[in-house]
Amino acid sequence: MKKIVIILWLIFPLYVLAQQNTLQVRGKVFGKDSIALSGVNINLYEEGTNKKLSTVITDERGVFSIVVPSKAVYLAINYLGYIPYRAKPVFENELIVYLQEQTQLLKEIKVSGQRPLIEQQFDRTVVNVDGNMRLGMDATDILKKIPGVVIKNGTEILLENKAVNVMIDGKSVRMSGNDLMNLLSGTSPATISQIEVIHSPSAKIDAQDGGAVINIKTLKRQTPGYDMNLGLTTGYGWKYPTSQSISAGLTYRSKNDYLYGTYSYGFGKQSQEIEMHTFFQVANQRLDEKRTYSVPYGGHNVRLGWDHYLKNKAVFGVLLTAYDNNRRSNLITETNISAFSAAAIDSIRYADAKNKTNSKGGNLNLNYKITIDSVKKQELTMDADIGIFDFTNDNQLGTQLLNTVGNPIFSMQQFLQGGHTKSKIYSYKADYSQKLYKGTLEAGFKTSYVDLSNQFNSVSKYEDGAFKDRGSNDFLYQETLLAAYVSSRQTYQKFTLQLGLRAEETITSGNSLTLSNMVKRDYLNLFPNALLAYKFGKNSLSFSYGKRIGRPSYNALNPFVIVNGAYDVSRGNPYLNPSFTNSYRLGFNSSIGLSVGVSYSKVNDVITDLREINDLTKVSTSYKTNMNQNYNTGVSMSYYNQFFKLWDLNISGGSSLNRYQFDYQGDKIKVKQLTAYLSIDNHFKLPKDWWIDVSYYGQSRATYGYQINLPYYHIGSTIGKGLWKNKATVSLAVNDIFFTSITRSEANYGNVNYKLRSQYDSRNLRLRFNYRFGNSKIELRKRNSGSTEEQGRTQ
Repeated sequence: MKKIVIILWLIFPLYVLAQQNTLQVRGKVFGKDSIALSGVNINLYEEGTNKKLSTVITDERGVFSIVVPSKAVYLAINYLGYIPYRAKPVFENELIVYLQEQTQLLKEIKVSGQRPLIEQQFDRTVVNVDGNMRLGMDATDILKKIPGVVIKNGTEILLENKAVNVMIDGKSVRMSGNDLMNLLSGTSPATISQIEVIHSPSAKIDAQDGGAVINIKTLKRQTPGYDMNLGLTTGYGWKYPTSQSISAGLTYRSKNDYLYGTYSYGFGKQSQEIEMHTFFQVANQRLDEKRTYSVPYGGHNVRLGWDHYLKNKAVFGVLLTAYDNNRRSNLITETNISAFSAAAIDSIRYADAKNKTNSKGGNLNLNYKITIDSVKKQELTMDADIGIFDFTNDNQLGTQLLNTVGNPIFSMQQFLQGGHTKSKIYSYKADYSQKLYKGTLEAGFKTSYVDLSNQFNSVSKYEDGAFKDRGSNDFLYQETLLAAYVSSRQTYQKFTLQLGLRAEETITSGNSLTLSNMVKRDYLNLFPNALLAYKFGKNSLSFSYGKRIGRPSYNALNPFVIVNGAYDVSRGNPYLNPSFTNSYRLGFNSSIGLSVGVSYSKVNDVITDLREINDLTKVSTSYKTNMNQNYNTGVSMSYYNQFFKLWDLNISGGSSLNRYQFDYQGDKIKVKQLTAYLSIDNHFKLPKDWWIDVSYYGQSRATYGYQINLPYYHIGSTIGKGLWKNKATVSLAVNDIFFTSITRSEANYGNVNYKLRSQYDSRNLRLRFNYRFGNSKIELRKRNSGSTEEQGRTQ
């Protein structure tokens, strides 16, 4: 605790700002029924020349302040649905403006006519969705349009082959893998305003995870009223109906209240086939496995919020998020055992595994935001969170050794395993911001506490009905995080400079009650970041640096051994250390839509999967471990343009050199691979509100740790039509038309030598219907709750 106090004193000096001798115009803008309007554009123009000098927007209370030079000027106030207003500056009193509503209904705004789909800024990439239901069936379709973003195996989001932190309205989601995909698949484009890829997040963001952040911004309400959207999807995959979902969203605003909510339910059945060939040189044997998966699944996601605006320029908010996901997988494995170079089979190992998982949880966020001084833009935001999460995993496995004609050699051996994890997360954070010189100053602190209880029962059942314990264990884990930060962003003429420093102290305790083994850690780290940008004309050049930490997921620390098959087990590792990443990026954005980036990162103690093989039992064990180092050097390019207002072309590509170093059975292992990728996305507007998308993605050999993934590519297409004056859309999509998105990988180090081929429901057909109705646009206040980073590690 003393360490964090020292850091607080170091990075929280009190700033006394001198008052500047500049003229300030303060005002407030009202609309229909005297409702204060937020997001109103206040433009300052010079009299005579009509040259625009500056622009500000009103806050949640309709308040604005703008600096006015000592010359003849006027204010132009514009807001969607209202008649434009022109006013002379008033210095003595507050300027009160009442806008008149337009009498004619506005036609639906064409997004393509307002701003480009993809904007490249010096520190981020922005996709302007604006509720356009033509951009995809769900959020995952839009993510695939972002330069450098890849969804690996349908479960993992990568940016330039590196992990990212996914956020919704500035709040990190608490899921990963299938749970995260279920959430995004149930998120309709009708509810999305923008998707940002932030390459250089400020010190305000938790230092956890990779360097980049993907932030999904929901649509904003701008007038009182309500909006609702409905979505229905049905699909068929490789063998079964899949990707079926229903989603609904509602937003309502009155004079002082926002109410909003979304619900989605996704279900279906997935299939996957894996072929794996493992070679044992010492034993002169090989195992040829064929695994067949069938996985029925279903999942609910709920997001409910309420914001109440108080009279003292403050707002109080409540946000509840919850999910409940189920998966029931059936895995049949046949393993042919033979001599290393012989064609004849010695014996066959048969395994039948049935697995049931349930992942559910909820998080309650209380938020209070107050504007202390609207002129100085002094704001204080506080968040309190409590989250409760529950995960169960029941596994039943039966294995039997057969001769070459299929007759049993030994009786079937059965394994029964069940795990139950309960998690509680408490957090509190406070963030302060204000104007400082030509920019902003931000500072804040955060504290969180995590309490996990894990129970794991593992037994083997014999033919006589007797049971024998096979590694049952109870595991307790507690974690306390103390953090503080300061950050400033300044703009001077054509230069922008952002500097930040974040301090985080982590105190952990992992206790295996059954094994009487406790692991405690206490570490304090500083995470600096910097961004320097230069803008010339409509072009920009930027350089950024950031340091991040990668803490292991809570489940990876459990010292359990889970039997997945006759020759396949996985286990936890309570001795995992956090990883630390130093990232550098040089970027260039041009006025013609071309962007180029050069990046370099070094990761110490990188956390990744590793596979060990026992030559005697032939059992392969997978677990998370700390590799020594990972080096990544890459270059990326993207180009976006619109031709003839009919064709949107988005091309991105890049190349990177990935190097891993790790120890295995006393040897130093090095894995190195040069990777290239290319993505092409075409969107064509056709007559009578029809449209068609055609996309391509291809990747060469790549590595994510100990194995090499071989090249693959896939092509997809979507055709759709707007209905009922574009209030509704219906679209039909075919993904991976030629069924070429096949994962092929290989590994060869120490005594590990295998080749793998995996094929899943990458080729699928989906039919989607979206319908949106209401009497206004929508606006949601963005917040970043306190337990975002911890929730993301519960999976």
